[in-house]
Amino acid sequence: MTAIEWMQGITVAAGFLATIVGIIFAVLAFVAWNELRNFDRRIKKETERLEDSVASMSKASQKLTAGYEQAIAKHFDEAIKLYHEAERIYPRLYNVNNALGWAYLEKGQVDAAIEAFRSAQKTRPNDIESYSDLAYAYMKKGDLQAALKAISDTLKRDASQTEYFKTSIYDPLKEDPTFRQLVGLN
Repeated sequence: MTAIEWMQGITVAAGFLATIVGIIFAVLAFVAWNELRNFDRRIKKETERLEDSVASMSKASQKLTAGYEQAIAKHFDEAIKLYHEAERIYPRLYNVNNALGWAYLEKGQVDAAIEAFRSAQKTRPNDIESYSDLAYAYMKKGDLQAALKAISDTLKRDASQTEYFKTSIYDPLKEDPTFRQLVGLN
């Protein structure tokens, strides 16, 4: 093999290698472009979902606020209706089930209030208010054991709630030794 033939072989091999590298870069560029296009579609879809969620939350918040206004005016049936509408629109809306429970308590519908507070616990298990509200509802019902369990559950989640349980609304429980031990009145 002569030097010229050898150089021609190297040139052909280099051209072939350059072609292969070019094809690899083209394939990689196509894959990257396709991934970016799919990512853009997912971002747009997620943006639409979030916009819809924010709009629903806003509508539900308006119903909740209107319900508060009705409850302040002592129109508890209308407040309950508005709270249910808010819950239907956006079930995870903060405080909607607690507000519903308190409206039921105001109407003397303690079992419905208990269900509302339980629903609040399921929907937003990290919000402490529904646990202490449930304790109050059980106390109003006269179910001392359930009230004490709800108080215990509240304090397991947030020990700082002991001061809340020392307020006058819990006076009916203050002679109970278990209650006194739970909230540190001994």
